[in-house]
Amino acid sequence: MTINHHYEVTRSKVKSFFVYVVKTTRGYLYTGISSDPTRRVEEHNSGKRGAKCLRGQRPVRLVWQLDIPLSKSRALKFEAQIKKLNHINKLLFLMGDLPIRIPE
Repeated sequence: MTINHHYEVTRSKVKSFFVYVVKTTRGYLYTGISSDPTRRVEEHNSGKRGAKCLRGQRPVRLVWQLDIPLSKSRALKFEAQIKKLNHINKLLFLMGDLPIRIPE
């Protein structure tokens, strides 16, 4: 007697949160968090569900993103660190000249 065992292996989706930075046509740098930065940039540019502070500064383009898997809390803390930077320090951070530690 033969018994066939069939196990369906499903790959669980790992939830990722991205911290991202967009640049406006006027050079303003906006930092945000999203599970899909590409979709979020489209929302900013369409004016629907985009950040109010970006109105009148469209289009924006994605200039930086970092995937922080499994932890929305860590992503929010990292976003807050970047948002506290002044414009010059944000530019230095984006160029890699100002390291910021990702929260534990």
